[in-house]
Order: sequence, then structure tokens, then C-alpha cells
Amino acid sequence: MSAPRTQPSRIAAFVLAIALLDCGARTGLEELGALPDAGPPVMPACGPTGPIAETCDGIDNDCNGAVDDGLPLDIARGPVTLSTASDAAVDVELEVTATGMLAMWRVGFRGEMPMPTTHARALTAAGDPLGDVIVPPTRAQVQGPRATPTTRGDLMLAYCGRYGADDHLTSARLSPDARALTGETLRTPGDRSCGAVNPDVLWTGARHLFAWMSNGGGAGPGFATLLDVADETGRSVRNEMLDPQGDLTSPPRMAQLGDRIGMILGLRHTAMGAPTFSFRQFDRGGTAATSPIDVAEPTGAGLYEAQLVAVDRVGWIAIAATRFGTGVWTTFIPIAGSPAPFARLPQTDRQYSYTDSVAFGPGAGIAASSSLRAEERMEIFVVDSRGQVRSSWRSLDATERYAAWPSLAVRDGRLFVAYAASLLGGRYEVRLLEMGCRR
Repeated sequence: MSAPRTQPSRIAAFVLAIALLDCGARTGLEELGALPDAGPPVMPACGPTGPIAETCDGIDNDCNGAVDDGLPLDIARGPVTLSTASDAAVDVELEVTATGMLAMWRVGFRGEMPMPTTHARALTAAGDPLGDVIVPPTRAQVQGPRATPTTRGDLMLAYCGRYGADDHLTSARLSPDARALTGETLRTPGDRSCGAVNPDVLWTGARHLFAWMSNGGGAGPGFATLLDVADETGRSVRNEMLDPQGDLTSPPRMAQLGDRIGMILGLRHTAMGAPTFSFRQFDRGGTAATSPIDVAEPTGAGLYEAQLVAVDRVGWIAIAATRFGTGVWTTFIPIAGSPAPFARLPQTDRQYSYTDSVAFGPGAGIAASSSLRAEERMEIFVVDSRGQVRSSWRSLDATERYAAWPSLAVRDGRLFVAYAASLLGGRYEVRLLEMGCRR
């Protein structure tokens, strides 16, 4: 969300690092309006005398749009059980809706047709489950879903759907309560495969952008970064091949900064030197605004599973896990100018397999899954915009064999994380935590 992801049985913990960034990252809230980031995002109410120094009281005292941020981190609430099943959940996705939040996850596909594999559960704004778990009537999915809020108040989904023996990028609209799914559509070009890694989707306020890494089919190279640009209804306007030199270790990821969309096109391997991440800017209509630029990965790091978040209205931060070395690595990519070299986030001293990111008031959240089973813990770091750790929290939940596939969302200034957990006794759950401070 890349080579096929690490299976949940190999994942022991996840790391959540909160970096002080700024508006423009994908909160979901700004995308509910016609113009993303065109005005101030939905903020929690400030304290009656604010802005004042933040205190641990569930109020945004310093009026920066984030509740209880900058304090020693702890679980403010949870875990809340969203689903209990005998099958492991993967690809957890947590999205903000007009009335609350929606959690989605995928269960294993056994090759049986038809077999919808995405499950969903609506949540209140406070993270309380609403109703039962819903299985939207999609075709079987082998990757995804990813989602983006739209101006209609629903979600546009993107996933790799099963068509006979083939897998292709598919979209559909899903209501905020997950009870109504409409417009399931094969994205173009429809002859290119999508079954190896997760796609991405972003509503810019003008166009839906569907980006994915092909792993076969059609004319041209087998691993290519593709883009399908669609209008508000989801009708395709045009499609193009963005990069013929893609790599499954890093599928495309997008983040919006005002009128600019940044996109990680993929990982390029060169005849000499270290592999590079390819990055490009687009306008809200999905037209390329710059030439691609490459950012070299650290020697021997084996970066993959990159994510992207906007920062300070002047650029993006790319976040990547590592296959061979240790750490979560970040780089700053300005709107104009050269990107900074990748640097390892301090105190990330293990191997990681998955990352996620979301805006959080004046900051952002970065989540990463550890692939070292023996660790069996969750870690949370608070860092500044340069990656300096301000505070940290570690926990070992004795009931969890692993916690994996974390997905972040911010609702009313509160940071939530949904994740898949394997429990002692062979049970599996999808769980939700509200992160903040111990009240």
C-alpha cells in the first residue's frame, strides 16, 4: 500500500509516529467540501480561554486543531472491538465520513466466486460502532480497498477486483453506513492487471485520480505505474502510463497540498547506484505539473511501502518502511527545489513492513508495522517536523499475538487508529484505539 505484503502472522507490532506537519495531508475532512484545503478544516472547539497551553483534558486548549497533542502519549480510549472472526483481517482502512467514521478491512480470498471479501462497519464521531458489520456486495477483492471521501458525502473505493482468473482495478461508491454500494466500474485501461499491490484513489475537488501498479496484461512493460482520471461521477476522462519502470515494492501513493497533488510513482532500479523513489506533481485535474524527480534510498536500506503526507504548505514528506535494514525513513520534498536525503526516524530500531499517514491538526500521524514477531508490542513516538522524538509510549497487550495493518484517521481533532489483531486462542479482531493522553 510493493512486493506482496508481509503476512499478518509475521507481524508483531505497529509504530505510530506523529510528526508536526500542516494542512494538505489526507485527513478526509477537507475532501468533504468541493475544494480540498480551500479553507480551515473542521476543528474541535477551543477551550473557553484558549489558546493556552495544552493540558490532558480532552479539549483543544492551544486551538491548533488537535486534542491533547504534544503531551506524553497514551491510549485515551480502547481498544474497541469492531469485528471478531475466525479469519485474519488485512488492509484495514479507516476513513472520516460526514457523520462519523467508517472502518473497512479485507478477509482472505479462497478463489470462490462470487465471494465479496471487504467488510465494513460504521462508527460514530467518537468511534463507537453503529449497527452490525456489513459485507458490501462487491466482487471478490485481492488487494484493497482504498477510499476517498467525495462531495456527495459518500466514499469512492478503489480495489483490485477478481474477473474470472484475472485481477483488475475496480471502483465503486459506498455510502457512509456501508449499506449501499453502487457503480462498480472496471477502470481503464481494463486489460492491465492489479492483483499484486494495493492501488490508491484521491478526490481532488475536481477529479478522481486512480493510480495503481500493473503487474501484467496489455501492451508495454509488465510493471508500470498507471493513472485513470475520472470526473465527479467516476466516468473515466483519460488514462496514461506514468512510469514504465515501476517496482512492486512501492506502488503509487498520493497526497494533496492545495492545488497540487504529489505522487510517489514507484521505485526505480538503476544500473549503477542505489534505487530511487520517483516523485511527481500534478494539478487538481490530474495533469502533470512537473517532471519526475528521483530521491535515492539509503544504501542497503531496501525501502518500500512508502506513504506521502503534505507539510507546511510548501511540500511533502515521504515515509517508507524497510525490508533489509531497520527503521522508518522520511524525506522532505519541497514544491520547488531539491528533496532532502532520506533519514531514519530516531528510535525506530527494528524492521518494518507497512506505513500509513494522516494529517493531525498542525501535525500528522505516521504508522508503521514491525515485522519482527518477537517484539509483540505497539510503540508510539511524538516527534517534531525534523523527526526529533518529543515523547514516546510502548505497550505490550498480553491478549494480542500481533497488531498489524494500522490505519489512521482524525475526527474532530482526535487521532484514531484501526488495526488487525491476532488474539491468544486463535481468534482475530479488528480493533480501534483513540490515541491521546491518560486522563
